[in-house]
Amino acid sequence: MEASKPARTITTNDITNLPLAVQRWLKFSGVIGKPGIETLCMEQSYKIKLKPEQVEWYEAQAYQYSTTQPPAFIWTVDMKMMPLLYAYGRDKFIHGEGEMLIKLLSLFPVAKDGPNPQINESALQRYLGELVWYPSAAILDHFTWKEIDENKAEVIMTFDQTQGSGIFEFDQEGKLIRFTAQRYMGSGPDAVKKEWIVKVLDYKEFDGITLPNRCNATWKLDSGDWTWAEFEVNHVAFNTGQ
Repeated sequence: MEASKPARTITTNDITNLPLAVQRWLKFSGVIGKPGIETLCMEQSYKIKLKPEQVEWYEAQAYQYSTTQPPAFIWTVDMKMMPLLYAYGRDKFIHGEGEMLIKLLSLFPVAKDGPNPQINESALQRYLGELVWYPSAAILDHFTWKEIDENKAEVIMTFDQTQGSGIFEFDQEGKLIRFTAQRYMGSGPDAVKKEWIVKVLDYKEFDGITLPNRCNATWKLDSGDWTWAEFEVNHVAFNTGQ
């Protein structure tokens, strides 16, 4: 998962062919005139609900390492479910393939999915939504942008044999408001796509780059909205390696 090229400086010429809303976002983020983001190390605090009917939140700490060339990520989470019961989770997207793993007490596997076409596409769409944390990658060839209106743009990502899409919505200042995708919920041939929304709640500057630092993630189900995660970014390091 190491970046294949040294980071180069992003210029205004790099973004002229992008939708105007995307250009505003990249300028607001502060990536112009700075080295492109090729690796990202991130620490997050989470509150998670594993089921739509769950009332109480589970507290969790997560760590993520992402690369932009090639596009890939590994995300790990340690979640406290009860006073003496912890779960470990891992979500990854490498070589165009996705995989999810959950273990109780970090020892006993209780769920494992992927790689398969549904998980691969779902993991790619997660990577796509997380473009907000490595915004300079928006200029790379595996992203195709299409303007919807002055504040919205669709992006299609193609990598290896996997493709997925989503919609970014921005305000007039260039801040991302939300990312929306039709994403597989579950895996296997019976998996169905549901609307998945990541809403940005706040922003913070990390090493000169302005990024979303508080978000929530919601599935739009027939039975109602399931906001399954609220999270805060505590620390970010760019281009430092793993």
